[in-house]
Amino acid sequence: MKRRLNNDTTTLATGAIVGLQTDTDVDVRSLVEATITGSGLAPLEPHIIAIVAMLSDPVTDVRQDAVAALQYIEQATVAAHAGAIAGILTDCDGFVRSCAVGVLGNLGHAALASHAGAIVGMLTDCDRGVRDSAVISLGNLGQAALTLHAGAIVGVLAYSDGLMRRAAVRLLGKLKPAARTPYIDAMVCMLGDSEEGVRAEAVRWLGDLGREAIASHAGAIVSMLTDCEFGVRCAAVRALGNIGHTALTSTVSAIVGLFSHLASYVRCASVKALGNLGHVVLASYTDAITGLLTDPVSDARCKAVELLALACSAVANMITDTDFYVRYEAGKALLKLKLMRARLHWATARAFVQVSLVRPYAIFWYADVVVKLCAPGGVWAERERAAFEAEFI
Repeated sequence: MKRRLNNDTTTLATGAIVGLQTDTDVDVRSLVEATITGSGLAPLEPHIIAIVAMLSDPVTDVRQDAVAALQYIEQATVAAHAGAIAGILTDCDGFVRSCAVGVLGNLGHAALASHAGAIVGMLTDCDRGVRDSAVISLGNLGQAALTLHAGAIVGVLAYSDGLMRRAAVRLLGKLKPAARTPYIDAMVCMLGDSEEGVRAEAVRWLGDLGREAIASHAGAIVSMLTDCEFGVRCAAVRALGNIGHTALTSTVSAIVGLFSHLASYVRCASVKALGNLGHVVLASYTDAITGLLTDPVSDARCKAVELLALACSAVANMITDTDFYVRYEAGKALLKLKLMRARLHWATARAFVQVSLVRPYAIFWYADVVVKLCAPGGVWAERERAAFEAEFI
């Protein structure tokens, strides 16, 4: 039976193992580093100098295990040797370079900023693992260092690897809005990228600029509503919701023009984008919105009902739509418009409950309406209340 070593014993064992790092036999040195990395025998901080020395070992396996061992040592201890670690960023082995980048990326803002330039250079490394590590490490930079190296990161936007272009856009997205201004034109160009992920990230980047900065590029974002990829269209809708009524109003005609687009996803996206406008502006386009109430796609009809709830009473006609969710949105819209305050809509409201595919849920909603409209000072007569209770309660 193996005996569990106590702390003093494990410390002695680790010291003895580390002492073999200078052994003349390559296999011994390699086994030592592998043992240090995976054993967890004792804290490795006391042996940091010996481990760092092995970063220049002529044997690749030894260097790999040595740099991997650094990940198990306290950051404050490793930070003192950041220069030596940065020295192996040019190692011939991709794993060594990748681990070195990862270790530097975890040293904190100050130490990382000192080597940020070298890590930016690793974004174009021939090894995919190294490039991924560089992206993660640069994401840990503080605003000052990131702003300083943003120009170099922009250069990656022209890289052939679509995932790296997307990562570059994300890194630039960590900049504060004020620091993004010099790169707006470059990001607008990325809206035409061949990769869906890059286009979506570029749209989000532009949408987070702030209302004043993005106003002149609202048209470019509107054009993304017709993108063939769902993720890009969703990003465009969200971005249009961030740029403010003033900028969006200038492109509303273009958005309304998409209501007749052949692709249903474009019609739905355009209706949703228009929903970011105020009800005063929407009131001028009720005819166009009403035209979507006959759209063959229920999602488009549903979104049109939501818009009409803000602008007009034509939504009452949708209370008997064939799709339950359209009827549900129509019911909510009626409540917003307070159309049920008039006895004229008593029959319409009853029809909503009767034709519903989910009767209990509809009754719950209808009861909520009654509570609101039959409260003291409400407009429904006792006769309507009695009729409702007799039929549905």
